Amino acid sequence: MGTDITAFVEKKFRDESPGFSGRPEEPPWILGRFWMGRDYDLFDALANGRSDRLDPAEVDRHALIPPRGIPRDLSYEVALEYYDLMINPADIDPRIPVGYQTISKSEAKQRVEAGLAHYGKVAAFWPYSEKTPLWNVVSKPYLHNMGWLTLEEIKQALDHFKLPLDDVDIEFRALMQAMEVFDQESSPMEVRLTFWFES
Repeated sequence: MGTDITAFVEKKFRDESPGFSGRPEEPPWILGRFWMGRDYDLFDALANGRSDRLDPAEVDRHALIPPRGIPRDLSYEVALEYYDLMINPADIDPRIPVGYQTISKSEAKQRVEAGLAHYGKVAAFWPYSEKTPLWNVVSKPYLHNMGWLTLEEIKQALDHFKLPLDDVDIEFRALMQAMEVFDQESSPMEVRLTFWFES
């Protein structure tokens, strides 16, 4: 069975926003979603993305930074990809955030009890609103080794694996270049790579 990665670069203002999901009056920021081929050395360097699905006896090295889990302050677009919104069909709220796939609470419970997902909460922002509603969500099934890394941490992870940047897919090198632009000291932005795997 193959393993794939879903990866996003998220950004925020260094001084003005408490988290990557922004402020209630300011929409979340996302730089983009990046497609990458099945580079299993890269996946393992980032978060043991492939090796955790193998027999431990077959694994001779591990990621420098173990998977951290999905960040609590996801940007809105990333949350759309990672979570399903839990609702009861009889209790549909007209304020439901646009774009979310929905699931009944009973189905979500089955998914979690089967060990395929976990619960969470996601903030939905409305421009100029003083309130930030929190919606109950459940992660989509079969995702694993969720994590996030800063640009410097990615470089350390590749170095730990003795994996030169020139040896990884060109898509990942382009992703790193994009992060470099926003991570410069003169930039008002800071960035992270948020990702998960599916096997």
